[in-house]
Amino acid sequence: MASEVDDVMEERRKFHRVKSNFSLEVHPSESGEGTSENVSTTGLLFNQKSPAAIGTVLYLTVRQPGLSGELSVKGKVVRCVPVGNSFQVAVQFIDVDKETERAITELLDEAG
Repeated sequence: MASEVDDVMEERRKFHRVKSNFSLEVHPSESGEGTSENVSTTGLLFNQKSPAAIGTVLYLTVRQPGLSGELSVKGKVVRCVPVGNSFQVAVQFIDVDKETERAITELLDEAG
């Protein structure tokens, strides 16, 4: 039986990721903020100062110059690893409606 991590790794191969560097508000989180590393239509990799437990649902707000407004999206933590004095957190987007899907596509266009 494949694990959730295996499923995420398989998805990672299917969807193109775009390098990014935008500010995030992250809730709930001890640090409350992060910086993106890459983004795809299905998820986001970002760095923050505090760890996030696997399976935790986070509410992310993206602020990117050039983006019309801000993007708010819900994601589930699928990986969290320490990197230097911060943590690299991978989230899989969940409960994405059509409007959010369009905003993610716009974000990918801006980042890529």
